[in-house]
Amino acid sequence: MFSETKTNDLQVPQCPNSITSVEFSPTENILSASSWDNETRIWSLNSNGTVTPKAQVKVAAPVLDHCWSSDGSRLFSACTDKNVYQWSPSAPTPSIIAQHAEPVKCVEFAENLLCTGSWDETVKFWDLKTPQPKLTLQMPERVYCMNLIYPVLIVGLAQRKVLTYDLRNASKPFKNQESPLKMQTRCIAIFPDQSGFCIGSIEGRVGVQHFAGDDKKNFAFKCHRRKDDVYSVNAISFHRTHGTFSTAGADGNFTFWDKNAKQRLKQFPQVNQSIIATAFNKDCNLFAYAASYDWSQGQSGYNSQRSSQIYVHVVADSDVRPRKAGF
Repeated sequence: MFSETKTNDLQVPQCPNSITSVEFSPTENILSASSWDNETRIWSLNSNGTVTPKAQVKVAAPVLDHCWSSDGSRLFSACTDKNVYQWSPSAPTPSIIAQHAEPVKCVEFAENLLCTGSWDETVKFWDLKTPQPKLTLQMPERVYCMNLIYPVLIVGLAQRKVLTYDLRNASKPFKNQESPLKMQTRCIAIFPDQSGFCIGSIEGRVGVQHFAGDDKKNFAFKCHRRKDDVYSVNAISFHRTHGTFSTAGADGNFTFWDKNAKQRLKQFPQVNQSIIATAFNKDCNLFAYAASYDWSQGQSGYNSQRSSQIYVHVVADSDVRPRKAGF
């Protein structure tokens, strides 16, 4: 399916194998990535256009997700050993900060609260001062994906369930719905203005949903398809200034979209593996994407000769600026 990589984007050195997530520090141009080989690594993106490895930690189990604290001083790695580890780039020695009864699939941080979602069908909140969670929310299914822009938390679950919470009153969801898509949820992202969300699935479609107002504004569209081949939508990331967004898929492509005009802004060259994860930096002028095996075909589909890669794309404003409908 895949050809040789065609991208001219900056390639990050010394990547881990089988990447699970990528993130930028909220305070500076430092990039991080987690992986199935038990690692979380970080790199400095320098003003001269180079990338320098900065630190890394290795824990006891695969890391399914990670995030930064709001001040960029700490990272949190969510693992299959049911633990979440805390560590600092300046002192990369991990310590357990949170625990679940099953593997921890998702981790988010906002307003001095660590939020963790697990296959044990719970979402927990931690204030980092005590070993017990500040609040535990019982979910109807396993947590598959999650996004938090305070005060809105959205959780994508197994069986296509989607729960949305206002964390100022988190005792029950303010919206409990099924995904508008027909198949398993893969990724979810809140609009920057918190008025709705985008959801992606394994069927190569994205749903655009609003929390309130006219349902006619909600729609779904096909993407990451090639003739009769259908590929999973693995990642959705929003440009926080323009409100446009990216999708990335198992076809090895990423694309920028304008949801309001219902149009594609720009599609980029294919890379030679599935794109697993994406992230904009704090200024939204850099876009990181990770090319790695997605394990959709199990062990039989794994090729040890094909290494994982992370690329950084310099974002042109013309690539992400909204356009008038009908362009």
